[in-house]
Amino acid sequence: MKSLNPYAQRDLREFGAHVRNWRKVHNLTADELAARADIGRSTLRDIETGKGTTQFAAVM
Repeated sequence: MKSLNPYAQRDLREFGAHVRNWRKVHNLTADELAARADIGRSTLRDIETGKGTTQFAAVM
């Protein structure tokens, strides 16, 4: 993936933290949320850790 500017990296981390906190507030496991979102568990992990994907980073 192309290197992101520091602001985009920060935004990805913050977005991931919001997703993770929302999941925990609603007492969902990562597997449950991934299934509901119709994404893979590894994709959810990437989102929650701020890694994102090439396509998602482009949106940011």
